[in-house]
Amino acid sequence: MPSEAPEAPASKIGLRQAVAAAHGFLLELYIGASIHNVLLEEVEEQADEWLITFGFDTQRFVSPSISSLPLAFPNREETTRVYKTFVVDAQSGKVRAMKIHPSATAF
Repeated sequence: MPSEAPEAPASKIGLRQAVAAAHGFLLELYIGASIHNVLLEEVEEQADEWLITFGFDTQRFVSPSISSLPLAFPNREETTRVYKTFVVDAQSGKVRAMKIHPSATAF
């Protein structure tokens, strides 16, 4: 009776592939949006996935906090730093999820 060879473990994608997948996903999601200064902030390898965090600047309009004086204080535009963590499957290289990073500024 022939002996069966053990299955070789499935190959995992590397860090560069995971970062490229997450970056591509980010650019697809925010196509047409005003995002700038995209930087790789964190990477973490887990058993079956990569966690890739990008930070980027975006513009948003801020309303005045005093509701009785909206004409005296018009909306203004400000730059905000946003952090998003992408969960990338270590086998397929596909992005499974995008999450708000715990240190992100709330909108």
